[in-house]
Amino acid sequence: MTIFESSMSAKHFGRQLELPILQELGRGLVVVLSVYGILRFEDLLHRGVLRLTLQPGYEMYLFWLEILLSLVAPLLLLSRKKVRTSAQGLYLAAVLVVLGFITNRQKGCSFSGMIRYSVPSEDWCNVDRITPRMTNQGRPHDLERLLQIEPLQHDRRKLKR
Repeated sequence: MTIFESSMSAKHFGRQLELPILQELGRGLVVVLSVYGILRFEDLLHRGVLRLTLQPGYEMYLFWLEILLSLVAPLLLLSRKKVRTSAQGLYLAAVLVVLGFITNRQKGCSFSGMIRYSVPSEDWCNVDRITPRMTNQGRPHDLERLLQIEPLQHDRRKLKR
């Protein structure tokens, strides 16, 4: 994100891009992405859901799109010294990482969230699934239950004092 923000700031504010600093960030990004990739697949293996990444479906395509955008493409680009030392190459790699992160967040919250394989969770991230259900049925007490809000209980005797 820092590489992306620096590039955008330099372009829009007419400033000089501090390329040596961004080149060091690019080198560090290779290490961070490598560790993230190992941990990501280790987590899937440990939870026993690695096989689901090969089962055709909407979730599989989004998962592999995320892996392509956030890991494979940036690592291939940043492994080349020519790309890692150029402003355009660093910017492209940073944009791919950001798009991969956005894909990760969107598939977890909005798009699918492994719909077929998970029990629907009623948290803030699933508001898009909760809201229509409540408004269609017209039961506001469901909102209180889902968001764990306790309705106010007014004691009329305390209000009169």
